[in-house]
Amino acid sequence: VLALESWCWKSSETGCGGKTIEDGRGGPGYHLSKKVEESLRSSEQRIRLITDSLPVLISYIDHDHFFRFNNKGYEDWFGKSRNDIQDKHVKELMGEQAYELVKPYFNQALSGERVVHETLMPYKYGPSRHIQAEFIPDIDEHGKAKGIFALVTDITKSKLAEKELVQAKEVAEKASRAKSEFLTCMSHEFRTPMNAILGFSQ
Repeated sequence: VLALESWCWKSSETGCGGKTIEDGRGGPGYHLSKKVEESLRSSEQRIRLITDSLPVLISYIDHDHFFRFNNKGYEDWFGKSRNDIQDKHVKELMGEQAYELVKPYFNQALSGERVVHETLMPYKYGPSRHIQAEFIPDIDEHGKAKGIFALVTDITKSKLAEKELVQAKEVAEKASRAKSEFLTCMSHEFRTPMNAILGFSQ
């Protein structure tokens, strides 16, 4: 997709598939060859195939926080088609509450910093989910971030398992304390009459 855009400096028509476009220097237009078109289209299909097969949410978000690319993970998670996600603002898709949570991380990444964070994310289309997100700035030739590559992993199941493990540990510790208290109590109860018996025996 990005390679295709690099060919389309200034399009004199809508899109550039097989159209005449300007070269950006005021010179005469030229016509993209079918071979280049097919190569770019094949490259895009391979990228789609790879990103759609990965068990994470992958997207490209521009400087103004609009989705410009997303893999199938987003479609499955939000129950929306690619057309319903493409070119949508993050707030429109995720809801205002979720957007306000991630907005500072977006801005941090757009300042040129790679960001990794975990949070409990509320979604207007379903229950809240624990996520781990990584935002990688897309730096242009001038050293400015023009967008963000976002990788999001749903870690809800692992967080629930971690919570259950902590609860099980707390239950085990309570049981151990109760056993110790019981044995201490029984030891005292047995020791009192035994002292009297030993005294009589002596």
